[in-house]
Amino acid sequence: MDYDDDIDYKSEDDYESYGEYETVHNDEESENINNQYTVLSQLDLEIAREKEIKEVMDKLYLDRDKSILVLIYYNWNIDKIETNWYDNVEINSIKCGITLSKETEKKLLDEGAEKYSNICSICMSEKDDTFKNLDCGHSFCSDCWKDYLKEQIKDLYSILSTKCMQHNCPLIVYERFFFELFKNEKDLIEKVKKGIRKNFIAKNDDIKECPNPYCTHCIKTSIHSLGDCQCFCGTIFCFKCYKETHRPCSCEMVEKWEKRIKNENENDIWIKANTKECPHCHQKIERSYGCNYMFCNPKAGGCGKAFCYVCEVDWAKHSQDHFKCNKYTEAVKAKELQADKLKKYLKRYEFYSDRYINYKNAVKQCDEKLRKNLEEKLSLMIAIKNIPLNDLKFISEALNTIIKGKRTLEYTYIFGFYMKDDKNKSMFEFSQSYLERYADNLHQCLIGDIFNQLIQTENYENFSQMFNEFKNKVLNLFSATNKYNENLLIEIENNYMNSIDENLLNENLN
Repeated sequence: MDYDDDIDYKSEDDYESYGEYETVHNDEESENINNQYTVLSQLDLEIAREKEIKEVMDKLYLDRDKSILVLIYYNWNIDKIETNWYDNVEINSIKCGITLSKETEKKLLDEGAEKYSNICSICMSEKDDTFKNLDCGHSFCSDCWKDYLKEQIKDLYSILSTKCMQHNCPLIVYERFFFELFKNEKDLIEKVKKGIRKNFIAKNDDIKECPNPYCTHCIKTSIHSLGDCQCFCGTIFCFKCYKETHRPCSCEMVEKWEKRIKNENENDIWIKANTKECPHCHQKIERSYGCNYMFCNPKAGGCGKAFCYVCEVDWAKHSQDHFKCNKYTEAVKAKELQADKLKKYLKRYEFYSDRYINYKNAVKQCDEKLRKNLEEKLSLMIAIKNIPLNDLKFISEALNTIIKGKRTLEYTYIFGFYMKDDKNKSMFEFSQSYLERYADNLHQCLIGDIFNQLIQTENYENFSQMFNEFKNKVLNLFSATNKYNENLLIEIENNYMNSIDENLLNENLN
């Protein structure tokens, strides 16, 4: 374990020895160090989209409208387009909603769908210069088109899958069509633009929106197995599963853990470990007072028969032949081992789930209640003591470090649950305990009475000394907490991934 030799782990108060303060980048300075992904603004997203459209236009010699439909059909996968398009251009054009097949064209004509009709078949108005149609030739007046498209844009994700108004016509409405019809309606244009962005992201495996509901940025990568990525807003999430960052756990591990909690199948395990089935009606019965005589009570839905809790033989037979109950058979041995295993599993799960839930709640409380509380205190410091906001930035950075550390601890308890009880487990728990200690120490620093003392201190020299001591203490703990957090994650990912108990992971309790 890579811990600094100059840190005195036994001293809780010697904060000055914990190392140098580590700078946190501003949002504007956030970079992808490994160049594995790129953070895109809305403008960047539009530029990236136009670049891909232009690339397909050049490669397939299609206009912009048709190129967009091709990209949507192939989920914006240009490699797949290059591989498949020229295999059969005619069939692919039909699949993309660009052209009609001869069979569909004939069927529509048979149904009375005229091309370039002089009458709008929706409102029966006569043709004028407002009539519009797609390449299929099915013409309708602008008012009917507008009414139809207004309904379609209620679902932002399906805007660019809107089909021709003509019944059974599979041609897709070009995005240009929306802009032309809604050119004087700003709110509708914005909805269309939003739908276009949503479509581009939803259909593109390389791009995902930042999960922060107040952020408009996206992450773009060609590495679909990518784990953690960080947006400019500070949100860190797993690109692969689109959940919050869950290092050091794999996506599979988190999925199975969440499924276990959601299904509450631990109740089933408790029942198996602490009850017996009535051999007659299979009703579950818990022994309350220690007696081996078990009565399957009809009032509780039982059958009214009795049996021995130990050997499960009908009590009438058992009472005539007690001596057989004390014989240790292989069947009895197997049942005892299974029951013991289930009880141990249940205790293990309760231990880790309690601590997991504790840290999950702690993260939420820090991010909501503590953040709000600190913002109020910082406002007072700025107003009463005239301290520049930039000089108080270390407080919010320290809070983010606490949240980051507690979130790591949250997921290390999932990881710990699945670990084998070997030497690695002991080393893992040792490192985990250090992160817990320093994250808690930093947390205590921020929730203490120091802010009230600083605000109430009238003497400038006393205030300055108290503030500097507080700041140094926070910065040193901040640095140490960050260090232990990263050390623990690296240690797990480098050394302990092979210590996962596959039987636990796959819920094989037999």
